[in-house]
Amino acid sequence: MAPRCTPPPPPVALLRLLLLAVCLPPWETRADGLRAGVRAPAPDRGDTCRGYYDVMGQFDAAFNCTSASFVFCCGTCHYRFCCEFPAYRLAQAACTNYQPPVWAQTPAPASRPPPGARAGGAGGQ
Repeated sequence: MAPRCTPPPPPVALLRLLLLAVCLPPWETRADGLRAGVRAPAPDRGDTCRGYYDVMGQFDAAFNCTSASFVFCCGTCHYRFCCEFPAYRLAQAACTNYQPPVWAQTPAPASRPPPGARAGGAGGQ
């Protein structure tokens, strides 16, 4: 009787990968129609992160996300950066920090001195 040829067993890592592929539930479809875990096609020219006021009340100018695969505007309303994962894309329309914060605005100087104040300032005669 001739010896039977059998292929060698596959590596353990490959077996684990196949087991995961078979045992995991099917991909979930998100509200935007993409499947979780799958990269969306990159925008043609990349996102633009709109200019905004950060937590310190400083204005951060708008910038474009066009570097390699970092084409999505991500982060939070108060801290934005470019990333490559559409699942982390920031919904900029929901942010409300496009106007200077009230606490950072200084009041205008009084046009008249308060009642009881002397003309000429402090110590004036």
